[in-house]
This record gives sequence, C-alpha cells and structure tokens, in this order.
Amino acid sequence: MLDLTVYDEIYEATEVEEQKTDFKPIPDGNYNVMIMEAELEETKESRKPMIVLQMKVMVGNHTNRVLFKNSVINSAKSLKYIKKDFAVCGLKLDKFSDIENRVSELIGLKLEIYVKNKGENQNVYINKCIDDMSIDESNSITSGYSNPF
Repeated sequence: MLDLTVYDEIYEATEVEEQKTDFKPIPDGNYNVMIMEAELEETKESRKPMIVLQMKVMVGNHTNRVLFKNSVINSAKSLKYIKKDFAVCGLKLDKFSDIENRVSELIGLKLEIYVKNKGENQNVYINKCIDDMSIDESNSITSGYSNPF
C-alpha cells in the first residue's frame, strides 16, 4: 500500500478557486438522441436502485450535448414509468429483476425525447424510439424522419 500521508499537509494547505462555468441546461423541447450508456446503479444517499441513461443529442442546435435520465426504483408508481419507457424502447422483460443483465440492450437506441426544466431539475421523457433515423457524419438526419429543428 502506498504511503500518501506525506501529502496530507500540502493537500490541506492547497486552495482551489471555485470553478465557474457558463454551462446552461438544454432548453425545454423535443430532441433526437442516442443512448450512449445504460446502467443499473444505486442512489448515493438512500442506496435505492436507479436506472441511469446517458444520451447524446444527435441533431440541431444542441448537437453532442449530453443528457441524463435517472429513474429511481422506489415504488409501484416509479416502476409504472420505467415499464412504459421500456415498452417505448422495445425492451420486454419477463421479470423486472432481469434488468440487471439486460439494461445494456438500451445502448445505441435512437429516441425522440422531451426535456422539461423545473428550477434546477431537468426531466427527460421518452416520446418514441426512432428505428429508421439515420445520422450521417455531419449529424444531420438522412432518412426516415423529419427534423423538428
């Protein structure tokens, strides 16, 4: 094991400036995204299971922006919303506990989502799966879907 205690005093004495960013939430509206990561995790404080989807905007003014949809599993109501999202994505489970081994099947799916900002929170709603959306290298839709932007 490494002895890092020699750095304790330096670390404590080091001052860090507060990072300022011009990062602003993506505005309310519909977006075409691709799921880049899909994982089953736990919430930090309550340790409840949570499905985390990382999505990238594929077209429009916010191309390449990353959005997250975190679905905490804590009630029958939350499972109802999760089951609806899975149905839209075409993911059918025989039993919910199968999600641990199947959540990765969501990676690569192309979706139309709706973003709604409420104060500091951002809600992401899955509208539909876009099976025939084809994105070319310039991030523009090439077939099967009319660009809403």
